[in-house]
Amino acid sequence: MAQFKERYQPLDEQKHQLEDEIPRVEAELDLLKINEFTSEQIMAEVSNLHATWSQKTAEQRRQIVEYLVQDIVIRKDEITLNLCNKTLFEESTNRQRNLKDSLPRPT
Repeated sequence: MAQFKERYQPLDEQKHQLEDEIPRVEAELDLLKINEFTSEQIMAEVSNLHATWSQKTAEQRRQIVEYLVQDIVIRKDEITLNLCNKTLFEESTNRQRNLKDSLPRPT
């Protein structure tokens, strides 16, 4: 009986650790899916922005600008708009592709 416990208790502990990890990994996956959807939606909007801008409501325009502009710097003689760049969207996609590699390995 002692040999059985000695052999299978570590496996049982590992099983419980993996079961405890599942909700965290599922939440991370859900977040990555949302981020990818948002990135794809933004890129679709940007590619057709000029043609549809006049048809957008003020609220829709504001949301688009918020997605595209990282920050605004106002100086005495100048206003600078720092735009989000494409690498932010690429990073989001790459994180999702690498999710399977971030899972803890059984020991």
